[in-house]
Amino acid sequence: MKALTAIAIAVALGGITHSSYGVESVPAGSATCSVIDRSKAVALLACPAELSSEALRQAGTAACQPRVQCHAWVWVDRSKAPEKAPEMDSEIPESARAHAVAIWVNESQGLITLRRKSR
Repeated sequence: MKALTAIAIAVALGGITHSSYGVESVPAGSATCSVIDRSKAVALLACPAELSSEALRQAGTAACQPRVQCHAWVWVDRSKAPEKAPEMDSEIPESARAHAVAIWVNESQGLITLRRKSR
């Protein structure tokens, strides 16, 4: 019941919305990110490029609510992200992990930004 109340409050406050396309959106500063899918511990997000760390934190927090133990993975190119959120991070395919740009770790309130190695 607490989870439903938290979701209702988040929706009422504008923290979680649904677009006309049925895709859930969460705030990310002055932009929004799309929630691709969620499992009990993982949220998959597609966000605009060049978001600030604070915007990524905001999107990750909103995507994880009301769960405390949650990791929100962020991609700029939605086509590179999995369509279905796995139960654990380790189940995200390497091909998808290679294109993620950030991970929000909700339980520690930490943002990990990912950079690619130049070859």
